[in-house]
Amino acid sequence: YQYDAGFDLSLLDDRFSITADAYYKDTHDMLYQAILPAQTGFNTQYQNLGRVSNKGIEIALTSHNISNRDFSWTTNLTFDLSRNKVLDIGDSEFQLVNISGGTLQEISRVIVGQPIGIGWGYKSCGNYQLDDFIITKKGSDTGKIYPSEAVTSANYNTFNYTLKDGVTTIAGKNIVPGDRKYIDLDGDNEITTNDRTKISDSNPKFAASLGNSFTWKNWDLNIFLNGSFGNKVGNYTGMKVTHMNSAWTNQTTAVLDR
Repeated sequence: YQYDAGFDLSLLDDRFSITADAYYKDTHDMLYQAILPAQTGFNTQYQNLGRVSNKGIEIALTSHNISNRDFSWTTNLTFDLSRNKVLDIGDSEFQLVNISGGTLQEISRVIVGQPIGIGWGYKSCGNYQLDDFIITKKGSDTGKIYPSEAVTSANYNTFNYTLKDGVTTIAGKNIVPGDRKYIDLDGDNEITTNDRTKISDSNPKFAASLGNSFTWKNWDLNIFLNGSFGNKVGNYTGMKVTHMNSAWTNQTTAVLDR
């Protein structure tokens, strides 16, 4: 079902006009790839399970600034605020979203109660610093611990780096200074998949546009600006050129600020 309410208003012999519309739409029986029990012999099946709500307001303002025989100037301004929410996906609370044939695993989730288009991952809290590690010399059995000031770019690879007690670890990863550090949301002192959470929303807080049209005799000029504000989207290229996970991938100078 869907509800709409709006109005049109013109002033000063139609020199100024405004159109406003508010809407709410509940869409159900959407096709959704539901997970099936193992005993069926199939992994998933498309079913009419999805239900999503959309609501928002749209406002358009038109101003005929100048209008005479040879010259006219008209301005159009629009504002759009839209929100969506997942209301139901059957028996599941969420559905994983993978991109690029599985290259990016669980980059998003479709979650009941959340909008479509959220980013899912770890919240960063900086990088591991030298002070987070017990620093010892490679190939030495003396057990001498070195201060962080002893490490330079020239001798960095001559030391072993062991995380100090109490410093959060990352499951399955050998951590070294400069690695990205993440927030331990479940408090077990280890970063695992349980520490993933909502980190972004690709839906804008609002969108707006501004257009100006000019005509002079047989000439016309149109200038149009359009923008969305407050949304956060994933940057796959940015990830590839700053991840520092391969010796064979070029990186930008942004990695120097780690």
